[in-house]
Amino acid sequence: MRKTIQKLSVRYKSLSHLIARESERYVNTKTGFHDQFYDPQEFEFIHIPKCAGTSVSNAIMHIPRIGEHKHKPIAMIDFVKIVSEDLIETKYITVLRHLVERVWSYYNMIRKKDHFAWGKYTNSLDDFLTNCWEVNNMMIQYLVCKPRQQILSLADLEAAKLVLSKFYSVMDMNNLNDDWEKLKHKMNEDFKIELNSLPYMNKAPQYRPPTEDQVRKIEAHNQWDLKLYESLSYSNLQL
Repeated sequence: MRKTIQKLSVRYKSLSHLIARESERYVNTKTGFHDQFYDPQEFEFIHIPKCAGTSVSNAIMHIPRIGEHKHKPIAMIDFVKIVSEDLIETKYITVLRHLVERVWSYYNMIRKKDHFAWGKYTNSLDDFLTNCWEVNNMMIQYLVCKPRQQILSLADLEAAKLVLSKFYSVMDMNNLNDDWEKLKHKMNEDFKIELNSLPYMNKAPQYRPPTEDQVRKIEAHNQWDLKLYESLSYSNLQL
């Protein structure tokens, strides 16, 4: 009897997760989130979730010829040009964050917020990492136009490095204020565009930091993002 109950529990839990994932996919498709098939504007801000995107977008979306602010990868048309060694006209701007900090922040956020995609996979960190695609190598997923595709390879890592080398600006969230000032200077020098100052960043509650075991689990699910982040010295984060 106990085994039957356990089997039913697993079955319905899987069904619940399947429904949640498909619901999330439907809403995101309808709103255009995570869509790589768009016509890039002269400037595009690639907002990777939990990488200061709201603060940066508030300070940058006023400039002319910038694409709509959504969670979206690099445009597929530009990705193809980059891997084909063609020039791209789009000036891409993004912010990267250490993967453990990003995932842990995301995990704590969705346990508290009221949203269709929040609270679905938060019975445990294992449940969250297994079922939420946005916390499994999402930086590389966005850089190589493979949103929701969690099976990545060394070739994807190398492609992501190449893509970042063609971005107009890549900032590190851990050094965001300094990097932002450098971007402001660069935009003024290159295009006579004045960027706003970064708004006051909302400070998240002081979450309990992850344990060593939790860090290992997060890293295990994000090996490619870890390799990407570690491969980037500060000197080439601000391109």
